[in-house]
Amino acid sequence: MFQLLEGKNVNLRLMEKGELYTLADWLNDPRFTSEYESQETITDLEKSFSRAGSQWFFIEKKDGTKIGWAAKYLVGSQTTVGFGVVPMRGVRDMPLKQQALS
Repeated sequence: MFQLLEGKNVNLRLMEKGELYTLADWLNDPRFTSEYESQETITDLEKSFSRAGSQWFFIEKKDGTKIGWAAKYLVGSQTTVGFGVVPMRGVRDMPLKQQALS
């Protein structure tokens, strides 16, 4: 399995379990999500991260700055893909874009 997928402008890097705190910060910040989104605990993220067949990635700029995340995981018997992109610096009213595809 690859550890890093390099693109022209960004890289997709496998996330390590210890990096889930960064993801939890993003997912629990109403500036990036919605005030109506449920809170994600580290315990819940660790369970999802550790499930068989799941893969979690950070989207990074070429300098290593994390700008988003992507994940593939099972929900029931369906494979789901989720992703989020952190708003540009200084833009506080732009929600984190999340998408789930089945």
